[in-house]
Amino acid sequence: MKLAKFNTIGNPRIVELASREINAVENYESAIVRMLDRFPPANYISPFLNRAGIDTEEFFYDFLPIQKLWQYEFAGSKIKNIRNRKAEVVLSQIRYGQFNVVLFQGSPPPIPQAEWLSFRRKNRTLEFVIAHLGHPFNPEQLQGVDLILCASDELSTYYRNAGFRAETLFHSFPTQLASHAKKFPDRDLEFAFIGSSGFKLDSHQKRLAYLQRLPKAFDCRFYLDHQENIVLPRAISFSNGGVYEFRLRASELRKKTLLRIDRTLGTGATNQKFAMAAEESQLRSGAIYGMEMFKILGNTKLTLQIHTTATRSAGAMRIFESAGMGACLISDGVNMKKILIPEYEILTFSSESELHKKCRYFLAHPDEMSEIARGGQMAIMNRHSTEVRAKEFLEITGISE
Repeated sequence: MKLAKFNTIGNPRIVELASREINAVENYESAIVRMLDRFPPANYISPFLNRAGIDTEEFFYDFLPIQKLWQYEFAGSKIKNIRNRKAEVVLSQIRYGQFNVVLFQGSPPPIPQAEWLSFRRKNRTLEFVIAHLGHPFNPEQLQGVDLILCASDELSTYYRNAGFRAETLFHSFPTQLASHAKKFPDRDLEFAFIGSSGFKLDSHQKRLAYLQRLPKAFDCRFYLDHQENIVLPRAISFSNGGVYEFRLRASELRKKTLLRIDRTLGTGATNQKFAMAAEESQLRSGAIYGMEMFKILGNTKLTLQIHTTATRSAGAMRIFESAGMGACLISDGVNMKKILIPEYEILTFSSESELHKKCRYFLAHPDEMSEIARGGQMAIMNRHSTEVRAKEFLEITGISE
């Protein structure tokens, strides 16, 4: 049995960082090894599937530099559809590898629907197509998928109601990454948020509102996406001289400088953009991904995770990443007890006032915070490791040698 797992990168910043990583490599195999080492894909279960006798290979379908390497080494001039290179390379990889099972991690098949359905009808080797999703997609994008694995029960219900076979398979954590985490008392960051600001995204408006007000109450380090568009209240006060820090993506990002909000621009009472001055003495904040993100989580005591309105049920990848790296996580996910036990392995909140109350208390009681962080990490290691999830994957799908 041969299985191909297609991962998505998506974020332009990750593409930029990953491109630097593979510039020095000479072949496709070396590029894949480096990618898996520096930017571990979501639910990296392939090592355990290989041990179980399932010949599994990882791909990064929307990372053009690495896909070009594959094309040049394995497909030569056979790929003609330059306008749709992504889809054409994926189909070539499935054909070349003669895969029996394809798993799309994090997205529907990245191939025009008519072309994908035609491919499935003609390809006699491919028997089973799976998508493992953490977000709701238009069901029309999932035609030609036999099974949808969902990162939450809420999503499973959504796809079943749309007529698909759907089962819940939570995300997982590669336990070897915990070796990069510091001991809890030695961590440098008291409180941090890593993720999207939610700017201009309807499903993130609660998150954006919370993040706008958080610096008024806490010294929290922010590592944000969408920084070039972030808007904040006209007047903002920082507790104890706290700094709301982030990088821009374009020219400022290339300078690798820390940007500090100093004053507002323009006129008007609300949604004023902040002027930013480079502080080259501290190169610490900014959008982070891959191993850099895991190391920051492993150096943070308290971290915040806020679900989108599109998927309120607990299951976000950041839950497993944060707790797995030994940070004390506070989250608003519904049905959290299916993943971590609230107030023993994770902190939970249902309102902004409760969020602030619990943050204040546990930041003032680090020993209690450390106990919850330890409980969360042990739970991730024992119940949500990639090894455990690989076994569950095989049980749900029925795939065997």
